[in-house]
Amino acid sequence: MSQTILIIGGNGFVGTYLVKEVLKQGFTPIIASRQKPHSQAVSWIKFDLSDIDSIESIIEQSKPHAVINLAAISDVDLAEREIDLIDAINVQGPAELAKVCQQHSIKLIHMSSDAVFEGSAESYSEDSETKPVNQYGRSKLESEVVVLNNCSSAVAIRVSLILGWGIPEKNSFLNKFVHILNTKKEIKLPQDEFRTPIDVMTLAKSLVELINHSFSGVLHLGSLESKSRFEIGMALAKELDFDAQSILPSDPNPNDTNRAPRHKNGILNVQKAQSILQTKMCPIDETIQRAAKTV
Repeated sequence: MSQTILIIGGNGFVGTYLVKEVLKQGFTPIIASRQKPHSQAVSWIKFDLSDIDSIESIIEQSKPHAVINLAAISDVDLAEREIDLIDAINVQGPAELAKVCQQHSIKLIHMSSDAVFEGSAESYSEDSETKPVNQYGRSKLESEVVVLNNCSSAVAIRVSLILGWGIPEKNSFLNKFVHILNTKKEIKLPQDEFRTPIDVMTLAKSLVELINHSFSGVLHLGSLESKSRFEIGMALAKELDFDAQSILPSDPNPNDTNRAPRHKNGILNVQKAQSILQTKMCPIDETIQRAAKTV
């Protein structure tokens, strides 16, 4: 009998690819989410991570070998307004999940973010000082702390930007980006926000590899080099044979009260991942090429 992997929030953009990789590697996926997944062939349990009283029962029901938590509110601007909601889903839910996984000796892989950093350094390793500049980053940092403190086998994965096609059209930067390119409207992307993106297929393979890996703690995943969000947009347009004339650099506006502060340099050092994983992190040009070809 194959080992069961419980994927919380598995009906989203990353979850679609993760389910495919879980199946490919011989595991049995179960999705736990508020809405049914696109594929009717995958087992699904209705679940809301903010309902901490139901976490014990879902673990007992699914009896997983490992849990991968993709669930989070990642809208950075919403997080500034809905602090209680963010805490319930991004912090309190993962904290209880980690406690239950510890009690049942279950490996937990939890998704975090480069938003835990201030963004002024040239790059960040797993041991760099954390100092989030917005409520979303604060919630992800707090989630790391409670997950790692409550579950000895847990892994907190930090990523900078995930690239790939949503299937169907999920919360994917690439889908939204191409939709605007097709309308011939202007797209403004910041030149002063640098990222080390990862394509969604490499991310999925890395997460599945970690299921039976002995590693625990914080791990950075991403490309081997960085580009600005503007440069990433230009490279994606070129890879997809779009006219890039409509892509323009955005003007920084520190007085925009409708937009939460962003960290500038989300540049993750991925040497630890390179040393412990068989799944290799890619040069950034290859990352962009792989993202453009995802299906």
